[in-house]
Amino acid sequence: MAKILLQIAGALVAAVLVAWGLTRAMHIGVAIVFAAPVFAALAARPIIDFIAEMNYQGKAAALADVQGRYWSHRGTRIDIAEDDDDARWLLTSHVRKVVPGLPRDEVLLKQFGERSGAVEGFDGFRIRADALAEFLQKSTDTPSLKFRTWLDRTVLGGSVNPRSGGSRA
Repeated sequence: MAKILLQIAGALVAAVLVAWGLTRAMHIGVAIVFAAPVFAALAARPIIDFIAEMNYQGKAAALADVQGRYWSHRGTRIDIAEDDDDARWLLTSHVRKVVPGLPRDEVLLKQFGERSGAVEGFDGFRIRADALAEFLQKSTDTPSLKFRTWLDRTVLGGSVNPRSGGSRA
């Protein structure tokens, strides 16, 4: 942003120098009329860049509290938390809105053990993304298949092979 402000200041200095140079040959009012387009030509792009940067900074400040945690599948918000090991944990109550056949939390805890449960620093019962992908491989209904595809491509980033269920490493 400092670079943009320096460009605007440079344009202003250039326009003042043009106006000052023209005052030697003509009246100051006429010199300013000729210097104004010089300022406009030099400052237009930096001013547009400054406004765009302010828009970006405003959005970044407003969305800082949900940075990295806001995910959406077909308009349904999914709360995803990342732990210290960079594993992603999905809030099961949000997943159930998309996948109605997801078992109760107690069943998930028995089936996946430490890959499901409470995550320190985050509220609610959660299931790790790779465990959910493993569970969804057995699904045949369309919403679950679409969610599994979204999970593999977006949340897991293509790290799980849909045929074998294992890592592509």
